[in-house]
Amino acid sequence: MSDTTPPPGDATPEGGAPTPPPPPGGATPPPPPAAPTPPPAAPTPPPAPPTPPPPPGGGTPPPPPGGGTPPPPAAPVPPPAAPVPPPAPGPAAYTPPPTGNYVAPPPASGGSQTNGMAVAALVLGILTFVCLGPVAGILAIIFGILGMKKANETGTGKGMSIAGIVLGAVGTVATIVIVIALVAAGNSVKNNVQDAFGPVSTSDYSLTTDTCKIDQYGSVTFSGTIKNTASKDLGINIVGEIRNAKTNVLLSTENDYVSTTKGDTVQWSLDTYISNPVDITCKVTEVNNWFN
Repeated sequence: MSDTTPPPGDATPEGGAPTPPPPPGGATPPPPPAAPTPPPAAPTPPPAPPTPPPPPGGGTPPPPPGGGTPPPPAAPVPPPAAPVPPPAPGPAAYTPPPTGNYVAPPPASGGSQTNGMAVAALVLGILTFVCLGPVAGILAIIFGILGMKKANETGTGKGMSIAGIVLGAVGTVATIVIVIALVAAGNSVKNNVQDAFGPVSTSDYSLTTDTCKIDQYGSVTFSGTIKNTASKDLGINIVGEIRNAKTNVLLSTENDYVSTTKGDTVQWSLDTYISNPVDITCKVTEVNNWFN
């Protein structure tokens, strides 16, 4: 160790900068200069080195160079996100109709429109044969004509319109013919019934009343003859009435069946009994056919 003492102005504190000498004349020294501006912040440290693979056979990995605790393993990288689906197609752009002489498009094919007139004509044509007769037939013809006009505009229902017209016309004519035939048949049946049970024509017979009397016991004799003047044999049913001669009250009605041949004259008799004998009158009221 040297015994040399450094001069007063050259003394340097241990570990620091030398102390400046005092100013001459004993004045107060100026304040020390301001502290220098701190240096800029240290740059961001580089990323940690990748984790070394584990040593063969297991065990703890070696510490990193320079000591310290090894950094924790980095988090696994997440899988990539699913791709964004393409946007859905938007509605078709609106196309304004053309201006000027615009022509409407023709109706869509495929029978999308219904011809109500044609359907009505077909239904009425069928009903002509079922229940309504000429009434439905005439309506079927009318609706069929209207359906044909509409079919020319829409293109649908022409076949049904034609079918309705045909069915209506045929059904109407057939119904009229059937009615006429039934009327004629009815007249024929009526004539047959009249020939079987109706009155005999006055030109086919000649009738006389020979006896009309009552005895004291009430026994009545009412008889006569009838001649067949027809051109055929006749079965005849003769009906007569017996009345009170004073009061004209009907006392009895009697009938007698006789069979006559062509040109033959036969006897008939309507005898009866009356409990209270009175004066009487006798009269033939009907001369009818009997299954002729």
